[in-house]
Amino acid sequence: MRHLRPRESATKRRHGHLLAVLMLTALLLAMGTSGRARAQTPATITAQACLSILGYSNENDLRADLLAEAKLALAAQLFGEVISADRRTEDGVLVHDEAQSYVLGLVRTVGSPRYFSGSALGEGCVEIVGYATAADLARLLPVPIKASLCHSDPSLGRDLLRSVTVDLTLVRALTDHDRRLSNLVPTEVLALARQVSVSGAEYTSTTRTWCLDVDAQVIPVEVELLLRSSAALTVSVATPTPDATATLTAETTRIAAVVAQMNADANATAQALAVKLTARAPRATPSPTRPPAMARVQTPTLAPTATRAVAARNAKVDTDTLNLRATPNSQAAILAKLPQGALLNVLEVTIDLAWLHVRTEGGDEGWVASEYTLTGLPLEEYPVAPLSATVAAATAPAAAAPAPVAAAPSAPASCAVAVDGRLADLWNPSALGCASQGAALTWASWTPYERGQVIWRADTNSVYGFYNSGWWQRLTDTWDGSSTAPSRGSPPAGLLAPERGTGWVWGTNDSHFNELGWATVQQRGFCALVQPFERGFLLRSNNVEFCRDTLYNHAREGNWPLDAITAVSGGAWSARYR
Repeated sequence: MRHLRPRESATKRRHGHLLAVLMLTALLLAMGTSGRARAQTPATITAQACLSILGYSNENDLRADLLAEAKLALAAQLFGEVISADRRTEDGVLVHDEAQSYVLGLVRTVGSPRYFSGSALGEGCVEIVGYATAADLARLLPVPIKASLCHSDPSLGRDLLRSVTVDLTLVRALTDHDRRLSNLVPTEVLALARQVSVSGAEYTSTTRTWCLDVDAQVIPVEVELLLRSSAALTVSVATPTPDATATLTAETTRIAAVVAQMNADANATAQALAVKLTARAPRATPSPTRPPAMARVQTPTLAPTATRAVAARNAKVDTDTLNLRATPNSQAAILAKLPQGALLNVLEVTIDLAWLHVRTEGGDEGWVASEYTLTGLPLEEYPVAPLSATVAAATAPAAAAPAPVAAAPSAPASCAVAVDGRLADLWNPSALGCASQGAALTWASWTPYERGQVIWRADTNSVYGFYNSGWWQRLTDTWDGSSTAPSRGSPPAGLLAPERGTGWVWGTNDSHFNELGWATVQQRGFCALVQPFERGFLLRSNNVEFCRDTLYNHAREGNWPLDAITAVSGGAWSARYR
């Protein structure tokens, strides 16, 4: 039996070796799986928040508020200002509480909070660790959308028809991305579009048709927030419209009806004039050199409540000073001298297209030489003045200036919403009309430029350009929070290129850039008291300690220059300084 032992021993050894190999393989596989699991675990970040203990009667309330502040700080780091900021917008499209609670629900914490005493006297602090899943982060990444459309409307001028076609194409792209959006008001849906560019635009004059392609981006979480907000406000229609073409056709009809009856609107007028100005070569500042990636035409995204149609019957003074005359005659009495940039409502044109019958923002009517204006429509598309009146004016001698035909807007007899007492000294009832809602504090930034100034407002997520040429416009802040704006070249000595959202709009909008020039100092954040009116808004710097988290309010400084801005629909504005 001794000869069997070696074979038995060898067999056991072979089995032992095989078992060892299997165990080693299983261990390596387990280590690899564990490594992969660790690699897929989201990275954690740390956030701290501190509050004064004064005013708290018990420790639980203090700890709850500290945790809330710390989670807000985590949300800002994880998801960026575009979502965690105060996003209260006009017409109830998105409210602050809803957006904030939605984002806080995506923040996941790890372990227990660590409470400790702050560096300041009577200050309590907390430190928490958190993360967000890849799926949640992906909901904040922009998704590309695209659509093509041909649209015709004989009742609209070429430039206005192009703007309407761009909007309708954007609506199609957005509703193709999420069919639920077809149930919402189109102007609300348009506010979701970011980084809008237009390409392949072709115009057929015989049929008054624009065909074009639109590329844009949309952030999924903003779609969800808009849908939630709209559902809560019962904005959606009772029965969804299954046919996207029918929806677009209905919107076209609505826009055409608005064109026929609406009065001047500040935002739309400024946007349409910006398009007109961009088409012309700048007189003072050479056109900037753009990188190849930015060669596509950039179309500014309008705010939800803006309507471009109103600009069709408007013109803008395109010379240093333009005489408003009593009749279409260079020898006629001068009623007023209009500054460069003044906005005019065009009533009619002489048969030779040399003179425009206009109404000023103050309500005065008269005639101006058309060659010194920029118009929203080709001259031949305006109503023609009676030939007899034109001939009589051309042969009549100069006369004393008659009284204006139309009176300036009158002050309202009474208003349903009171003007905030802190803004009452700025209110001009004839120019602004009644307040449309109460005043509210919002986080803002102010940047002075060579030829104007810019205000960014968190409540509307918009950039407001106030130009020394005499007009202003509102542009939606389409900055994604990380992209670098196209370069305008090296700034002149002592001047700067603006940063963040204001820098993005400045770098991607030529008319805005040409009006402003370069920044003289970088933007500074401040708290602004804002109240909207029927025909514009009032804004005043406020020295409250905080109006958004714990961001420093520069308006508290003794050398803060800006006191107030008055913005009137149609383009007029004024500033008051401390």
